[in-house]
Amino acid sequence: MVDLVIETESIGIQDDTVLDSLLENSDNTKEVNEIQKEAQNLGIRDKQTLEAVFRNADKVVELKSVINDAKALDIYDLDHIAPVLLNAYQVVSLKKVIEASDEVGAKDKENLGAVFQNADKADELKEVIDVARETLGANDGLGGKKFDYSKASILSSTLKNADKAAELKSVLAIAKDLGVQDEEHLTSVFVNAGNARDLITVCYAAVDTFGFNDASGIKKLDSSKASILSSTLKNADKASQLKQVIDVSIELGINDAENLKPVFLNSEQATDLLEVITAADEAGFEDKDTLTVVFQNSDRANDLMAVIEKTREINVQEAVELSSAFEVSLKVLDSKDFLTKEEIASLLSSQNGRLEDSNLSLAVDPEILILISELDEYSPSLPTYETAEVSINTEIEVSSSLLE
Repeated sequence: MVDLVIETESIGIQDDTVLDSLLENSDNTKEVNEIQKEAQNLGIRDKQTLEAVFRNADKVVELKSVINDAKALDIYDLDHIAPVLLNAYQVVSLKKVIEASDEVGAKDKENLGAVFQNADKADELKEVIDVARETLGANDGLGGKKFDYSKASILSSTLKNADKAAELKSVLAIAKDLGVQDEEHLTSVFVNAGNARDLITVCYAAVDTFGFNDASGIKKLDSSKASILSSTLKNADKASQLKQVIDVSIELGINDAENLKPVFLNSEQATDLLEVITAADEAGFEDKDTLTVVFQNSDRANDLMAVIEKTREINVQEAVELSSAFEVSLKVLDSKDFLTKEEIASLLSSQNGRLEDSNLSLAVDPEILILISELDEYSPSLPTYETAEVSINTEIEVSSSLLE
């Protein structure tokens, strides 16, 4: 103990609470000395780190255990140990996280390297792991939950993205407020932990748009808004695209409930929705009015993108501008889920499949109609435009399986 007191003085530690910690935990003097030597062996001699160790002398047993784990995992080096010592006050949580990794067979260098390097996030990461265990774990027979090897891939992503523990914790808190802190909604969140920063940005946008002020004046969501973010949580892999879509809405000033609700409800279509927005920008349709229509029809983003891609493909040899592809897609939206057979017949029977319309003048191959409509009264083989004969003024529903 005398040596430790001398050491604190030699490195300039003058805080009485540090000395109190050493005195109160004198039974741990041996372990404190051992950890100090471990630090010196790695070139760690700065006041801040050693003060953190001495101040948390009650946790040196856990620190020693974690350091031994680092040696076994071949990550016993300055980059991995320095953060652990500097954040010694979080070492109990860190040890719990390591134990959880062992439960699923992920206690290895690949999965735990980031955990050690982000030891300052250990408390938050443990909370995330605790929620994962509760929502994804199996009954342990003692009234609790435990992980098994079947959850290795799910937990692995969370461990590898330990630097995003705070964002993950915030996402889980919002899920709890919504009453959807369950396996169905959170599996994708854990698997796509790398998207946590974009995901929490998207979730905060939802809170800002649909939330209410609580007693403290802070906006939040409750179970009545569960449907808004249900799809978003289940499609956490689309968080980056959703964030970009929301950024566009903010830029255009259409980030209100009417425009964003369809986006959140149809998060699984975020990739196509972003591509449609990009196509609109390329075609010169980046105005507020046009994209308002697109946002409010987010449930048809997949169909819309299929039309754009097919139109580009059909007209590539005619060097039709990008605006043509987007105009065709807008025509599909303008149909409001219905096209008349008169219009279909006109498109099919027009010479060379060319549509001459006051609102649209471009070459359209009849093949495009296979994408945008399913003629339920026709035989499986669609008639050619030369022979199409159909009754008029009968509405047909646009197929929802355009990609099939």
